[in-house]
Amino acid sequence: MRHVIHDLERVKAEDDGWSAFADYTVAKAVSPAVKRTMRQLVGVGLRGAVPESELRTIEVPVTLIWGQEDPLTPFRVGERLSSTLGWPLRVIGGSDHLPHVEPPEAFVRELAVAMDEG
Repeated sequence: MRHVIHDLERVKAEDDGWSAFADYTVAKAVSPAVKRTMRQLVGVGLRGAVPESELRTIEVPVTLIWGQEDPLTPFRVGERLSSTLGWPLRVIGGSDHLPHVEPPEAFVRELAVAMDEG
């Protein structure tokens, strides 16, 4: 978890559901199907794995909500997608790969804005 949460100690202290979320995530991580899928995702790194031509076929409104400190899919990837495809990019500072977990209030706020604009 320390690799995907920017301030793990703060999240643990503030989030009553953190323990259940972490336990569930770790339990799922040992599943053979989840392990296989995660190896595939990490292998391509989600950095350009889907051709731009395919992304351009998406017909529903898209807004990117990105954790600015994301070490797995760096912020520059979101910036490139936003610039190339014209998708709005909503940034959550002080958040890593799980902006819906850290900080959830900011994520909900950005999601509401995205839904209003979409």
